Amino acid sequence: MEKATSEPGSSRQRPPGSVTAAAPAAPPAAQRSACVDSSRTAPPAPCVTSMPAELVGGPAWAVGAWRGAGAAQQQRQVVAAVAAARAAVAAARWCAAAAAAAPAARGRRRPAAAAAAAGRMLGQWPTHCSSCRRATAAGAGSCAQRRPRGRRRRAARAAARAQGGGGSSSGSGSSSGGAGIERRRLGRTDLHVPAVCFGTMLFGESQDYAAAARLLSVAAEAGAAFFDSAEMYPVPQRAQTQGRSEEFLGRWLRGRPRESVVVATKVAGPSAQMTWLRGGPAALDAANIAAALDGSLSRLGTDHVDIFQLHWPDRYVPMFGDVDYDPAAAYQAVPLEEQLEALGRAVAAGKVRHVGLSNETPWGVMRAVTAADQAGPALPRVACVQNAYSLTCRTFDAGLAEVCHVEGVSLLAYSPLAMGLLTGKYLAPGGGPPGARLNRYRGRYAEAESRYGPRPNVTSAVAAYVDLAAGAGLTPAAMALRFVLGRPLVAAAVVGASCEAQLRELLDAAAAGPLRDEALLAAIDAVHARFPSPTP
Repeated sequence: MEKATSEPGSSRQRPPGSVTAAAPAAPPAAQRSACVDSSRTAPPAPCVTSMPAELVGGPAWAVGAWRGAGAAQQQRQVVAAVAAARAAVAAARWCAAAAAAAPAARGRRRPAAAAAAAGRMLGQWPTHCSSCRRATAAGAGSCAQRRPRGRRRRAARAAARAQGGGGSSSGSGSSSGGAGIERRRLGRTDLHVPAVCFGTMLFGESQDYAAAARLLSVAAEAGAAFFDSAEMYPVPQRAQTQGRSEEFLGRWLRGRPRESVVVATKVAGPSAQMTWLRGGPAALDAANIAAALDGSLSRLGTDHVDIFQLHWPDRYVPMFGDVDYDPAAAYQAVPLEEQLEALGRAVAAGKVRHVGLSNETPWGVMRAVTAADQAGPALPRVACVQNAYSLTCRTFDAGLAEVCHVEGVSLLAYSPLAMGLLTGKYLAPGGGPPGARLNRYRGRYAEAESRYGPRPNVTSAVAAYVDLAAGAGLTPAAMALRFVLGRPLVAAAVVGASCEAQLRELLDAAAAGPLRDEALLAAIDAVHARFPSPTP
């Protein structure tokens, strides 16, 4: 079946079989001005001023063609012709603005990116712009107004990171150089955290205290004394084990200088499943936040936590594999302002240093930082958001990235190995080792199975990334982690491990730093284009 296509300059779709009017003929040479390379010293005459008056003022030529057409084609032709004319006018106006700004923009790539973006949005380059038309038709991209390639974009990111965040709002600047695991600034705070955070959600379920303590020590000795927990851990969650992850971490903390460790934990959002945890919890209101924090501090054996996060929102949002928002599922929720007020009281009492969100949306992050900015010191400002990010889950980049960059909120990227999928172990015959987490807890861990289940696109994407790692001489886990650490807004990647060998592999990978191989990064992007975020 023929696929419906979009008309240039219009958001409407053209139905299959419809006729599109031919593009307008180029203006006569006397009416056409050259659109020169924007890097030249003298700006050219604005293209829009030399465009034929009938095109600028209205598509009279299109109306004439319409009058000569059959009645059945008239409506379709004029709609397409008007859209094409408007696109050409808009492109010409942009061309004039870019040309006027050429002296000030010389040596920078931002105007070039804008030019290419305009060309993509309009669906064509203006027919009167001969220089740009030739470069586009040739496909060589030699025009100065082409889009910067991935190599230059990544070089710019690396340069920004090398400056240590100097005034950047991204919050991902490194505070120390040299060998070992770097430390990065958390949002706009004065806290710098290791680029690797060790997650404790298996403590008390698949790992006893002796194993947990050994892993904590290994991470701390490697320079990754940053640990994340939650009141509901371990997972899969059940009444008999709730809170053990924090208890194990608290036992290990005893006798160690508290300031040498960064401790993060989370308060559970509303859930109908965990009835043993304050009735579900029923809501993420001020009372539940205060009770959760006091319980966590007691289990951790400390008087404060460095980062206290709302584990998931107290409102309907698509998460844990869901991506489409359903307005019918929305319900009356506890206002974010009430939650921030409760967190503010905890900060004022010295129980919490910094606050964060988790499994949040762009709207949620923006609402939280706006409320704090408007209220001033009365409400704490969100420093970080802990969301999934990996080779197979790059949904953060679509909307949250802009909010976090502009508002100075760091990403704590959880599940950078896609719950072990990106190690490649589940590609083995039979679906991988029986003791691997997704096999061991099959049927008991719905959140994980809904996101990381063995769907065809997931398996194909993982296999492609595993092949790339082999070709680059890297383990799949190392490539996956180093890719995440190279993303510009990541303050830390939250990793998990079931044994010391796994943890050491990840710590070694983190010490090696972000991926720098341009060819490998381009190949990763190509796989992502084929299989975009199969584990959202």
